[in-house]
Amino acid sequence: MASIAELEASRIASTAEIDAYKEFGLEKYVFLATLSEKTCPVCGALDGQVFDIDKAEPGVNIHPMHPYCRCTTKAYVPDVPSGKTRAARTVEKTPKTEYVKNQTYTEWREGTLYDEYKRIEKRMDIQLKKISKIYGRHFR
Repeated sequence: MASIAELEASRIASTAEIDAYKEFGLEKYVFLATLSEKTCPVCGALDGQVFDIDKAEPGVNIHPMHPYCRCTTKAYVPDVPSGKTRAARTVEKTPKTEYVKNQTYTEWREGTLYDEYKRIEKRMDIQLKKISKIYGRHFR
């Protein structure tokens, strides 16, 4: 029951955002997904896309996309640069927020996966060297 109430509260918030954008004479908005490993593929794919305010539809191109959706929007103002950084959240035992260069979810996720791959590769190299010393052979 709580998720239904939260979903409806989020829908009301997105409607209020759109109304405020219209009141200020804006015509477009940008979909913003949370930079986090918990972000769903649908929200991640929409991150950074620009939509017409008149075509905003909750669950299609504006939050909430699903229960517990953490996405939001920002006004799209042509010729005004975006900020240089953006918050990214970790899902460790003690979640933390770090500020990364402003990028889309897809760009952030690819960079995160690449960094993780490099860490794993380094650990593998260390383990293979240990095994080589034990067995007297070179692996890899």
